[in-house]
Amino acid sequence: MIIKAIKKNIEISKAGNPYTRVILQFDEYKDGKGNRRWITGFGNKKTWGWKVGDDVDPTVIEEGQYLNFKYEDTDENRLNVYELPATIGFVMDLLKGKPDRPAETVQEDVINTDDIPF
Repeated sequence: MIIKAIKKNIEISKAGNPYTRVILQFDEYKDGKGNRRWITGFGNKKTWGWKVGDDVDPTVIEEGQYLNFKYEDTDENRLNVYELPATIGFVMDLLKGKPDRPAETVQEDVINTDDIPF
């Protein structure tokens, strides 16, 4: 399947731990009106590198009204969230008590070292 749209986010779990989420659209999955449906899955080393136009083959699972995907979830394929460039600004927001926004991979924050509380 060819990726038609993709979003990549760093999210915070209910337990307060960061994780990556990848959201995809394909022509093969549409709603009753012909609009592409979003398919959500966890990011890993391979899925985090995907981009629009890539031909990929995730396992898509329908769970109620939502579509989720799984793709090669192995220990060696796990992604270390703390190594991603967008994480720095997101973690700084968490330290300042503002975890309101997900950190998009396309956004790289510039850090003022004077703002670091330690």
